[in-house]
Amino acid sequence: MLYIRELVHRTLLSSQADSLFFFTQDLSARLVCIQSQKAQFLITFKTMEEIWKFSTYLNLGYVSMCLEHLLFDHKYWLNCRLVEDTEIHVSVDDKHLETIYLGLLIQEGHFFCRATCSMAQPAEKEAEYLTLCKNELISVKTAEGEFEWEGVSLVTGQRGLVPVSALEPLPLPFHQ
Repeated sequence: MLYIRELVHRTLLSSQADSLFFFTQDLSARLVCIQSQKAQFLITFKTMEEIWKFSTYLNLGYVSMCLEHLLFDHKYWLNCRLVEDTEIHVSVDDKHLETIYLGLLIQEGHFFCRATCSMAQPAEKEAEYLTLCKNELISVKTAEGEFEWEGVSLVTGQRGLVPVSALEPLPLPFHQ
């Protein structure tokens, strides 16, 4: 197994950048760098659609299959028996992906959220704040550097301010 790992590292180091560029482009991602010693590709996304496509490909097993085709291509591998006993596992740091996703949503400025808890309007600012029920869907518009966003309840149609801490963006970019 160590022999196979060394072959993969050498393959990554010696592979042409063009093939890796087109590979990541097919997966709706952008290649940042290759860390072959850690067996990692670092990729990034510029749009929510790219995150959604990549997440879909990952869940369908397409990412692993593409990596196998790239790394086990006949140009690199002469001994086919080695390939038969080898598989590639792909993992994604979900927290990091969520951070990228939230950053893109905030840049766009308008997206859908779910209320994480029920909230009544404060008495002193009754007209400004939106009353929320847990799991209620809210369309929000961000204000940079603010602790409150403008929101519209998709249930009642009410408008008002909503504390950022009471909201959770919908987890799948498809909903956006």
